Amino acid sequence: MDAAHDEIKVDGLTVATQSYLFFALNKPAGVVATMEDPDGRQCLGDYVNNRETRLFHVGRLDTETEGIILLTNHGELAHRLTHPKYGVVKTYLAAIQGPIRATWASSWRRA
Repeated sequence: MDAAHDEIKVDGLTVATQSYLFFALNKPAGVVATMEDPDGRQCLGDYVNNRETRLFHVGRLDTETEGIILLTNHGELAHRLTHPKYGVVKTYLAAIQGPIRATWASSWRRA
């Protein structure tokens, strides 16, 4: 079967083949890293207009953190990239202004 050339029909109706969407969103500080927020705060979903498919965010960034976050309609891929059982290594780069308190730095390393 070749989804690019074959047509799939059920009861005479053509079934649409799945196409995957991937967006890299530069999340600003102050935006909640969810697609919807029940408290009405600004969230990732506010940056995606006219979407006809469910999008998943791959990972999270703290509300006050800014940076690139991946959005996709490929739920299985999002799950495999974020669930700890798959062991996907993640690397973060942080720019910190001012001194780091020793108590904060030692607790952060343990996390």
